[in-house]
Amino acid sequence: MRFERSLQHLLLAFMVAFGVVVGSAAYWGVLGADQALSSPFNYRVRAEAETVRRGDVLDRDGRALVESLPREEGRWQRLTRDASLPSITGYLSFTYGAGGAEAAYDALLTGAETSTPLARMVDRDLLHRPQRGQDIRLTLHLPTQQAAYAALDGRRGAVVVMDADTGALLAVVSTPSITPETLDADWEQLTQRDDDPFFNRALVGEYQPGSALQPLLLAGWLIAGHTETAALDADLSTPVRLGELALSCALPPPTTPTPTLLEAFLSACPAGFAAALEALGEQATRQTLDLFGATGHIFLEGFTPPPSSADAGLAEPSSTDWRADALGQGALRLSPLDMAVMLAGLANDGNAPQPYLLDAIRPTPEAAWQAVPSPQQTQAVTTAQTAQQVKAAMRQLLAGLGIAGADGMGGHIGQAQAGQQALTWFTGYAQSTPDREVVVVVLWEADATPQAIATAGVEVLRAAQQAITPAP
Repeated sequence: MRFERSLQHLLLAFMVAFGVVVGSAAYWGVLGADQALSSPFNYRVRAEAETVRRGDVLDRDGRALVESLPREEGRWQRLTRDASLPSITGYLSFTYGAGGAEAAYDALLTGAETSTPLARMVDRDLLHRPQRGQDIRLTLHLPTQQAAYAALDGRRGAVVVMDADTGALLAVVSTPSITPETLDADWEQLTQRDDDPFFNRALVGEYQPGSALQPLLLAGWLIAGHTETAALDADLSTPVRLGELALSCALPPPTTPTPTLLEAFLSACPAGFAAALEALGEQATRQTLDLFGATGHIFLEGFTPPPSSADAGLAEPSSTDWRADALGQGALRLSPLDMAVMLAGLANDGNAPQPYLLDAIRPTPEAAWQAVPSPQQTQAVTTAQTAQQVKAAMRQLLAGLGIAGADGMGGHIGQAQAGQQALTWFTGYAQSTPDREVVVVVLWEADATPQAIATAGVEVLRAAQQAITPAP
């Protein structure tokens, strides 16, 4: 009897063990297959990925941005050619995945989008040829990208430069960033940093716009039938109080007893715009913000924020306090990309373009480039006359700062407060040809003098002008 009970227990143990094995096999073979294949601990998948010769990434003029270099045993490694690039070109880690353009255009860069699994198996196993992805050409202009990186000068912040006519992104920089070549070694330290070097402040960061909204509000004032020289019942030197905040002028205001909105604009004074908002009223103010897209967000395909962004303290785009929103210190938040599109709407005579980054692809280095259709449609936000009036005010403001080399350029200074953090914005444009302009948005996550950030913005605009100036 004792022997029979032992035998029963042993048989039961075998049955349980067999059930565990069968259940595990069923799970990993069906339900958990995708998880197993994508796991960083699947070394077979990693070894296979290292044999793929990913396509190169080039700028609009054919300069190499990211390349694949041969390693031992038929493997490849990625090399990013300039320190200004990783925040937009991204990274590739066979352990931790990909980010930036490396992730957004992964199917092109690996060749997965243009070849079948069978073709890839024949190339690899029968012909012993490495899988090769397609090269991609971005709209970036490397000298402008480098100038944008220099404009941040090690600060936390972001720069976006856009062709105001087409929406092509000439530069996208977010700092701090990473060094892709040392990512695996630095991963633990990078993921524990408070300044989040993986976060793209330029594309998905959400910030208080503060007085950077004033070009839009000036346009709304003109759209409503007012003139920029109409007198306001306001003392520009008096701070505007919103709760515990006191909003003051970015530049010294005039001392005239009845200032105009243009004078408030030229000194970036919230008091003048607070008075203008009272005259406009809630409905017209909200319509202005909606018209320019200030209450929504624009994302590049493949660069959208992760689903967890809602848990990262990102606020709703608007609130019931319309005055605070219009003064840039309410619940409304904008990214530098959002600001660039709105500014392009003014620079492009009232028509806002859609931003894009991917310009062309080619299957092999010997093949011809194949243009990728760009989002040519624009959205009308105001009349050409209103846009020209705002641009003239921006030229006058920038001229008043006396920055050398700013001829044909316009700009505006914005200041905002986000909790205990000060923000400084520069939004500007430059003319390249009579009907072609570029825009720049510079954000420093710090308090700064108008002269300093405007000088940095002008340097970026100079480089950007060369990007879209036709060759002689």
